[in-house]
Amino acid sequence: MAFLIGLLPITISMLILVPGISSIASVYNASDMACRKQVLRHQMEQSQYLDNLLKLNPRARQLHRRLQLAVADVALGIPGSQVRLMKVLSQSKSHALKQKTILQSSRLHHQQSKAFSESHYRRALRSVANLQRHSFSGRTGGLPVKARPPFALTPTYVAPLNFTQQQKVKVTWATRPSHWLTDLLRPLFQQVDLVAFISGPVRGQCSASLRKVNGRWRPRLVST
Repeated sequence: MAFLIGLLPITISMLILVPGISSIASVYNASDMACRKQVLRHQMEQSQYLDNLLKLNPRARQLHRRLQLAVADVALGIPGSQVRLMKVLSQSKSHALKQKTILQSSRLHHQQSKAFSESHYRRALRSVANLQRHSFSGRTGGLPVKARPPFALTPTYVAPLNFTQQQKVKVTWATRPSHWLTDLLRPLFQQVDLVAFISGPVRGQCSASLRKVNGRWRPRLVST
């Protein structure tokens, strides 16, 4: 009997340890998957803004050249050049508005992703774990593209060499396993390191950005 009583602490520990380790693995996998989905979903939407912006480049180059020619014609006093200038200027302003709208939408989307990131992540894990800490960091503005020429009314937008690094976003998280057995026994074994270990926070992070694949920018997981 004494032998069996002596085994009781070990038995209780195993009852906690086995499901606890399984719970940790399950929580980490679920948390990591939610993290990856979140950053990839964000970059997928950003890639659509970038695609739409780059599609406007051919027309932007054409209008920029036509505007230069129209200004030169006015300077030379060519008949009808003033009317042509006004027409090209109107078309250029309309095209520039399309470009700016895409850039502003990209910036707004990033701000919204950051603002609602924690609530979306918490909702994704509500049946698996309790979220302890969450942060969404990285790009603070819209797409990190460069305008060429810089001060043109309808510039051509290009991705710089370090675009992937500038576009990167990172999510850092810490979750606590929600297992009924550890929750039940924690008040009885508050001083036992084993319980603290299996019920402590699980931590991780993930990052994603846009990489050029077959001529198009696509979301990819990157090193943090």
